[in-house]
Amino acid sequence: MAKQKEIALIFEDFMTRVLDFENMQKLGSQMLAGFQQDLDLFGRPPLHDTSNVVADLFARNPSVRATNYMEAGCRHSYMDKLVVSKLDTHFKKLHNHIMQVHENMLNLQSLVEKANNMMHEELSSMLEKANISEDAEIADSNDNSTEVVWLLYDSTLFLFELLI
Repeated sequence: MAKQKEIALIFEDFMTRVLDFENMQKLGSQMLAGFQQDLDLFGRPPLHDTSNVVADLFARNPSVRATNYMEAGCRHSYMDKLVVSKLDTHFKKLHNHIMQVHENMLNLQSLVEKANNMMHEELSSMLEKANISEDAEIADSNDNSTEVVWLLYDSTLFLFELLI
């Protein structure tokens, strides 16, 4: 009975970590969207200086500032620095988030292995109690409980593998 409680606790911890994983996925999507938005802002095309409207605008205002702006490709260097700084921050946050997700996945994997080992031990002890040797054929036996136990074992393993 104690093993059943322990397996139930492992399953509860497993499901909690799966929910954490789903929340991490949502947060990761939001972080990636912010990174993509800033990347698009940085990679935006400059103004078309071949446009009549832009050419007329700069022709009417031939100041040094306007000339420098045209020579810089119609971009502000301080805005580019700001966007690159934001991209760096996004990248660091995404990297840390990936490390947290990886740690969560390792924890999930260890829980599955622990549950698998416990179930294997429990099944082995049940088979020993039933005095079934490895050479005996289960099909000849009138007791179908071992088949049910193996079926339960296989379906539980499938459930854990499906959730990962």
